[in-house]
Amino acid sequence: MLNRLPWICLLPLALLIFAGFGRSAGAVTLQDGDLVVVDAGRVAPPVAPSVIRIDPVTGAQEVVSSGGLLVAPAAIAIEATGMVLVSDSGAATGQGAVLRIDPTDGAQTVLSGSYQALLGLTIAPGSGAIFVTDTMQAAVLRVDPSTGTPSPVSSGTLLHFPRAITAAPNGLLYVADSSSAGSAASSVVQIDPLTGAQSAFSSGSPSVGGLAASPGTLWLADATGHSILREDISTATSSPVSSGGDLVFPFALAVEYGGRLAVADWGDGAVEPAIVRVNRTNGGQSIVSHGGYLIEPWGVAVVPEPSDWILMLGCVATLSWLRRSRAS
Repeated sequence: MLNRLPWICLLPLALLIFAGFGRSAGAVTLQDGDLVVVDAGRVAPPVAPSVIRIDPVTGAQEVVSSGGLLVAPAAIAIEATGMVLVSDSGAATGQGAVLRIDPTDGAQTVLSGSYQALLGLTIAPGSGAIFVTDTMQAAVLRVDPSTGTPSPVSSGTLLHFPRAITAAPNGLLYVADSSSAGSAASSVVQIDPLTGAQSAFSSGSPSVGGLAASPGTLWLADATGHSILREDISTATSSPVSSGGDLVFPFALAVEYGGRLAVADWGDGAVEPAIVRVNRTNGGQSIVSHGGYLIEPWGVAVVPEPSDWILMLGCVATLSWLRRSRAS
């Protein structure tokens, strides 16, 4: 893309980067490709729930925000603006809420509240639409990013206790669902966010903790199976990617750049909680970061790169400014 644009079109992008676009210029600097983890902390000895930035190269950890409105965080996502979203089942006086966190100063605000048992959270690629799961309502809801107003997308039927959710590039939603409140998710339901139509995508996975999607593929973290699975979206066929080794209790995952997965692993007491990197092609594993602020990592997200449309908007804005300058 860059080599197809006049150099002058890159000026707005350079100014945005200098001003902090994609790199928060405050308490914590978020860079493209950084890993951002939401951790539940612990009761005794007390450690507050927190959002943590992890350098994908060095594994260095830095707290973005902790305590405050964070009570029982369950999932995390990053908006195109660089703001961090967290679903928290204990926030807003126990009703559950979607929290918006500014990484530049750690400030927390309630974007959307009044849920019964909020768990899953995802942002649709391209549109930026926000979707959440409420297990007690057996529902998937859309959250307005401006007003925070939730609206129903789909409920009941194949949804019993929906947990993790991911929005795939094909425009569909995939939800990990369990048959009862106390059981692990063992099936994946496909949902059309425009109509709410549901279809059974796959079943039989022992314990789906987290979901992530890339073009044509769904990635599953099987916590009790100590493994990462690949499911072909067109055929719903499943195949193993990686298991054992550093994968002790893989609970959530996100797609990194360069053919890799970032997996949030709880460990087992003897093994520290960690962020494990898994090669999607050959299943190779490596530890990105472990211990430190990581106690019970419930979710992981990757800071997105600026997309082509941002460059195009910059080009249009620059050329428009040049024309106005010449006219005057």
